[in-house]
Amino acid sequence: MSEQAKKSLLHFMKKQISEKSSKINADHKLAASHHKSHNEKHDDSKETKDEEEKAEEELEEAKKESMNKAAEINQTEMMKKLALETVVKYTMLVAVCVIFAIGLIQFGPAIAEFFNGVIFKALMATLNTGSKD
Repeated sequence: MSEQAKKSLLHFMKKQISEKSSKINADHKLAASHHKSHNEKHDDSKETKDEEEKAEEELEEAKKESMNKAAEINQTEMMKKLALETVVKYTMLVAVCVIFAIGLIQFGPAIAEFFNGVIFKALMATLNTGSKD
């Protein structure tokens, strides 16, 4: 080959090598910047995730507090209802006992007379039939 061809080939090869190395350096820089931006995005996403988790935890705590308040209200109303039912039940029991006592006092002597005669006759009839055998 002639010297001029060799020189131009050498010059072309050097140019190719420098372009290739500059592309490699540019790729490395691009990759490094991409990696750096990815890390920043990842850090941002971590912060965002942390914020979302905190918000979710606060929401869960608020739900729990709301459920506790509702349960307390329901429990209070249930206790009121239970107390009212108990009062009504015992009031009815006392009323029935009082009515029964008044009735027994009013009609007691007549009932005692009736049962006294019946009980006496039943006892006598039993004694009479038992003594015959």
